[in-house]
Amino acid sequence: MKRQPRNLLLALGLAGAMSTAAAAGLQGTLRVTVPFSFHAGQVVLPAGQYSIEQLSTPWTLLIRGKTTSNLIYVRAIPAQKDQREPSSRLVFNKYGDHYFLAQIWSGGTRMGAQLPGSKREREMSTSLHPDRVVLALGK
Repeated sequence: MKRQPRNLLLALGLAGAMSTAAAAGLQGTLRVTVPFSFHAGQVVLPAGQYSIEQLSTPWTLLIRGKTTSNLIYVRAIPAQKDQREPSSRLVFNKYGDHYFLAQIWSGGTRMGAQLPGSKREREMSTSLHPDRVVLALGK
């Protein structure tokens, strides 16, 4: 019985740490020009200008096309690095001529977002090794 309170405190501590990390999230709205079509979640988006922001719903991201009517919501997983990112950046996994949005990092913070691989990306990863493509968004 003595272990139950200790386990409960440990669980609450971990939940609190995760909530704090999630609350930090992505900072502000990121604006980017993506020069190629790409997969975000289950959707393929054309090349173009996009804004990305974290909504108040935990780890739900809004990706909105500036010059198109594209508007999608994607779920993300919190990611954290040991050191601050010098600039915001998007990381894509590239299989052949298919690009999959994999990570989003906010400049000046250690926090980022990891997008789970889609079914299509998982299928492609069984036969191809991805290249990493990074789009830096400036400081």
